Amino acid sequence: MMSPDRIAIIEAEMDSTGLREVYDRLIASGNSPNMAAMLASQQAPGVWNTEANFTKRENERMSSMGSDRVEDIVKIARRAGINTQGKTYNGSLGKYDDPSAWVSGKDDVRAAAIAKGMNIDGMVKVDGYRGPKKKKRLADDIVDDLERNARSKNAKLDESCKKSDNARKDLRKQIIDKHGSKKKD
Repeated sequence: MMSPDRIAIIEAEMDSTGLREVYDRLIASGNSPNMAAMLASQQAPGVWNTEANFTKRENERMSSMGSDRVEDIVKIARRAGINTQGKTYNGSLGKYDDPSAWVSGKDDVRAAAIAKGMNIDGMVKVDGYRGPKKKKRLADDIVDDLERNARSKNAKLDESCKKSDNARKDLRKQIIDKHGSKKKD
């Protein structure tokens, strides 16, 4: 199910491109909003994630805050020495006085997220977390071998593991507890 906000964005795009009548006819004939927009605009679905579209959405988001609010935010940024010309504020990247939170495009978002070790999933996707990885107590292939061995020796255990995911999880946990490295508390 598509959110009302997304439908409103699609309809606004159709209005701005002069394709609203075509879009409305396609909706009336049973097409989904995305499909109707694609057919009306004759653009593939991947086109929404362009740099121009990102900038347009960011500017619309800033405009929706209201001019007084935007002025207050820009004043804070300028006091911190940030040139906000041609940039939009992205709160997930930092506070108003953080230069990396003011972006002019997807590359700025990506660079800020990587520098801060952040994961982002949206129009810009970044896997920037560089913290410690959790070590496994016992390698999967060893657990698989020990599980296979235990189940081959015990038909009752094998049957319960086939019937219940929880029984299989319990068996694998017991194997890891017995043969894996000890838990750190």
